[in-house]
Amino acid sequence: MLFLIITIIIITLIALFNFMCKKPDDSAAYVPPKLSGNLPFPVQRKIKENQEEYDKKILESPFNMNDWLSIHPGNDRLGPYGEFLTTKKAVNACKETTTYFKILNNLYIKSKKGSTEIDMLMIHETGIYVFESKNYSGTIFGGYKLKEWIQTLERTRNYFYNPIWQNEGHISALKDLLGEEMPYISLIVFSERCELREIPSNETNMIILQRNHLKHKLIHEFNHRKKNITIEQIDAIYEKLRHFANEKLYQESADHPF
Repeated sequence: MLFLIITIIIITLIALFNFMCKKPDDSAAYVPPKLSGNLPFPVQRKIKENQEEYDKKILESPFNMNDWLSIHPGNDRLGPYGEFLTTKKAVNACKETTTYFKILNNLYIKSKKGSTEIDMLMIHETGIYVFESKNYSGTIFGGYKLKEWIQTLERTRNYFYNPIWQNEGHISALKDLLGEEMPYISLIVFSERCELREIPSNETNMIILQRNHLKHKLIHEFNHRKKNITIEQIDAIYEKLRHFANEKLYQESADHPF
């Protein structure tokens, strides 16, 4: 009886995984989305195909099963798992606003002050969004002028480098590479499993929030910011930066799944 129950569970999980990874039906006639601004048909098609590409990457990630079934990825993969969840929120926000974007994960860029690693970067029509993912639990305390922030877990305290300064370093490296004329937006994304206390207030180009609020916040930013970057510019920036990224995008490994 126990063997039968285990078999049914395994079959159900396999069927669910296959459904989640199912490719879109290409045989159906293409229906352009309803976009504001009366965009030309080729632009609508490009936006749609780009969105489908990232949807597919999300579905094919091993971490997607963890998210769907609420399965803990293991303590050694909590960081990469948090980066995946942040990426998934961003992709879904772009889908709801039907906008063009490109995403890069684990960028390693050399700057004037040395090398820097960017967890995630999204090149969007409204700006370049630079994400610093902190998949922490507990209570978080920090200030803009503090070199170290504090994570409290029951009776223990852990200290980590100021994520605002950390992301400012990332943006500085990007400016050296891409120039300062682009709009850069810093996003420090904490897990919904933590509580944020005494955290600096959000500013125009600096946002701190928990991941469960990320999708809504991005949709707000997309709808209220001016579109300063063309689709052609997004592709050009992506091609310039992708050589600095880990090529194993969305693939689980011992160190980085992206």
